[in-house]
Amino acid sequence: MDYNGITKDELITLCENRGLTVSKGMKKAELIEALEDNSVYSENEMYESDNAGTKAEESSSQQDIADDGSDGADDEFGVLEFDEIQEETEPEEREVDPANNDESNNSEALTKAKKVRLKRRQKIYNDGRHSILTIDDEEKPKVLTEKERAERELIHSNADSSVVLHGQLLSVDPPVRMMLNGKSRIIVFGCVYYKGMKVYIPSNWFLPHPERIDNQDLLVTMQKRIGSEVDFSVRYINNTEEGARMKYVATRIDAMRIRRRNYWFGRKRKNGEVIFRINEGDIVEARVVAVTTKDITVDVFGAETRIFATELSYEYLQDARERFNAGDRINVAITAIERDLSGESLNKKNGTYDVDFSASVKATKEDPRKVFFDDYEPNQTCRGIVTKVIADESLRFFVNVAGEIDVLCWMKEGVTLLPEEGDVVSIKIARKYDDNKFITGTITHVNTKRYF
Repeated sequence: MDYNGITKDELITLCENRGLTVSKGMKKAELIEALEDNSVYSENEMYESDNAGTKAEESSSQQDIADDGSDGADDEFGVLEFDEIQEETEPEEREVDPANNDESNNSEALTKAKKVRLKRRQKIYNDGRHSILTIDDEEKPKVLTEKERAERELIHSNADSSVVLHGQLLSVDPPVRMMLNGKSRIIVFGCVYYKGMKVYIPSNWFLPHPERIDNQDLLVTMQKRIGSEVDFSVRYINNTEEGARMKYVATRIDAMRIRRRNYWFGRKRKNGEVIFRINEGDIVEARVVAVTTKDITVDVFGAETRIFATELSYEYLQDARERFNAGDRINVAITAIERDLSGESLNKKNGTYDVDFSASVKATKEDPRKVFFDDYEPNQTCRGIVTKVIADESLRFFVNVAGEIDVLCWMKEGVTLLPEEGDVVSIKIARKYDDNKFITGTITHVNTKRYF
């Protein structure tokens, strides 16, 4: 038998099937030698010679029957005697078959083992064509989910105080009373949404000057900022309580201080001169953090300021909430800056880097009064819409003409029907002021009166 291509484990299995005592420590050549010299192999040869003798006896018996004068085909006695001979030889053939069946079973086992081995190779190497481990076969690193990435960033912000993150203020919790520095204080927690994670910021770490706000107004002040974009740095992670509601607690005050240090007190080189990064006259992007009827509050790189309605638009703006919302990003022009350049403020570790500034939204755009000022002359009659009624000791009206310019008007004597906001009126230009491009006029007629 050819044993080439048979593995050592398959040879051991073949020896065990033949009843040979072998061990895994034997070499492959020793196993092959044992298989070739084993007694089972000699018995097979003996069985083959016995089978040959038996076949010879059968042929001689059949010849004797034929010599007695019978055909062996038609003689009933001959047929019966032949059947009896077959019955006698069948047990001998069954004694020989086990050795032959044993060898066939072994070959079938080897074939099955090869198929299993081939399937394993195909499973391991996918296509079964090669067994060389290449560089591309190495496992690729796991791709982090958005939540896992956010958790790592929050942990990194807690470890490195200079890392500033930003999210959106989603909600504000009801006020709670807490002990801070030995004093009882009312605290309001704001919930900031950061990449699917909730971060909580207490009001004393959220507002620049919470001590200036009464406890009754603290909740309202925080609620006005819902929807705004918030900078923060994580300062506390609750890992002791499983499923804790406020796992991440952050501070906005420290994050704003870092932003002020980097931008308001940071330096840059311009035309060979070292100057501050933000200066008067610069137009920068700001975040709207709160909106009321008459003003908005913006955050400009860690510093807050209020912009009143007169600086929001060249036109009369009745309600700032109609144009601005918390969370908007707008361009503002820096009109004035006052930096605290004291040594204590500029201390890199504990410095406050305080700065006060003023800003304007309308200064970022071209004044329409300068564009359309020359289009209007005294005694010219125009039609416009009343945008504001100032009902004081001197009744006045703001009338927008053609969507281009606002004219401050008074009522003409003898006109008894008073207009309201939204009414269409006819006016007559009275005076023009070249210094501030301002125009005044008189309402001569109420064309369309709105009735509610």
